[in-house]
Amino acid sequence: METNTPNRRTGTLILIVLIPLILVAAVLVASPSDYMLYTAIRGAALLGYLYIFLTCISSAFVVELSKFFGRPYMKTHHLVAVMGLTLITIHGATVAWDSLSAAVLLPRFESPEGFLMWGGPPAYWLIWVAVLAAGLRMALGARWRMLHWLNYIAFLLATAHALMIGGDFERPLLRWGATGMALVVIAVFLRKRLADVRR
Repeated sequence: METNTPNRRTGTLILIVLIPLILVAAVLVASPSDYMLYTAIRGAALLGYLYIFLTCISSAFVVELSKFFGRPYMKTHHLVAVMGLTLITIHGATVAWDSLSAAVLLPRFESPEGFLMWGGPPAYWLIWVAVLAAGLRMALGARWRMLHWLNYIAFLLATAHALMIGGDFERPLLRWGATGMALVVIAVFLRKRLADVRR
């Protein structure tokens, strides 16, 4: 009997999308803000961060995810990636709106510490470069993969940004969680690079 039915696959995908949403909602409820725009800034940042994490680690399970969902890996990968990119765009846009300045969307180069502290903007633009590289992969040939790897660097920059100035990441549980996620992303990247070298 076939156990991996379309309904089961759809249910699992919905669960993958809902779990981060539930976790972020729990964080926001545990530490509410009277300023609704700040709640949107926090929620979009946390949820986008989790979806970008899922996008990064999904690349370690291309064959497994394709078999499980019974659809091309890229379709599942792109669904989560688009949600993550949309949410971090909302995060950046709401910060710019709140500060009345688009300058917050630009990287800062005054010092290494400042660059990492404000790692959100460079992470955002690196993700866009990676997305465009994927869209132009036919024209770029093998080079598109190297550009797409910028997603991993972007996630690490976003982690530094979160740990250094993210109010929610002052909690030990979230700090340890973000650190663990960054280590997982590094491990996934190294695994992929080793696999490419062995080919």
